[in-house]
Amino acid sequence: VGVLVQPRALGDPVTRTIRRHGLVATISGDGPPLLLVHGLGAARHIWRANADRLSRDFTTIAVDLPGHGDSAWPSPAPKTLHPADHAAALKPLIDDFSDGQISVVGNSMGGWIGLEIAANGWASSLAALCPAGLEFDPWVSRSDILVLRRRLAQVLGPVMPPATEMVANTPILRDLLIGDATANFTTLDKSVLADAAIAMRQARGFYASHDGMLNCLFTRAEEVPKSTPVSIVWGSQDSLLPPERQRRVAGPSHASWIVLDQCAHVPMWDQPRRTVEIITETTRRGINSVA
Repeated sequence: VGVLVQPRALGDPVTRTIRRHGLVATISGDGPPLLLVHGLGAARHIWRANADRLSRDFTTIAVDLPGHGDSAWPSPAPKTLHPADHAAALKPLIDDFSDGQISVVGNSMGGWIGLEIAANGWASSLAALCPAGLEFDPWVSRSDILVLRRRLAQVLGPVMPPATEMVANTPILRDLLIGDATANFTTLDKSVLADAAIAMRQARGFYASHDGMLNCLFTRAEEVPKSTPVSIVWGSQDSLLPPERQRRVAGPSHASWIVLDQCAHVPMWDQPRRTVEIITETTRRGINSVA
């Protein structure tokens, strides 16, 4: 197990990076554990600003999924990796930080993974932010925009972050990198562009994880215990997974269904304060139900 402690300002939660079970995660805070799961082609850094806020109340565990960020990719590499496979890969880490149940937050593919974790009985609560897997119809082929984004990141990744300012000021490049992720780029720290390009470039598991979501949907809603609080959050301006194309019946029947205005596919970027409020409220309900 490798551990790297990162210095923080006086009074801030201690942050460290761990390597366990082939996974790399950044840990911050000392409260109840809260697992943060990113989406396809992203990495743990997508939670950076939110983890700072959440770690005041929780121990945040921002993990790189298999084949993403700094986490390992199996050899031989699998041809497909379903969200349920990602959930299973996270189970050893869940057990390291809990008694078998942990509070979970997931975005996009990470939201689907969170739903699988909850259906397995491993989640004490779940906040699913723009989760995949709840559409009326499954994806049947690779997304052209996501594949193009992957190829662009392979070109831009090596020159980021020095080229961040140039990309930020080139609308077509900026939109290709994170166009559907945010409703208002001007409110974002431009460093997210570098993070996005580097993460997508590093994502060796991109195609296997993408293909693992083809021709299927999340079908285990009735297996999520009603005692597990679930909040499903959508962005009103999400063009990748528009809220009007999602089936409420595909999610747990007791889930709260929340649509945020002026918000695209990554709510923690567009509505960071409200997103943290929803995560905190959902997580505390789960903690209180167990206490």
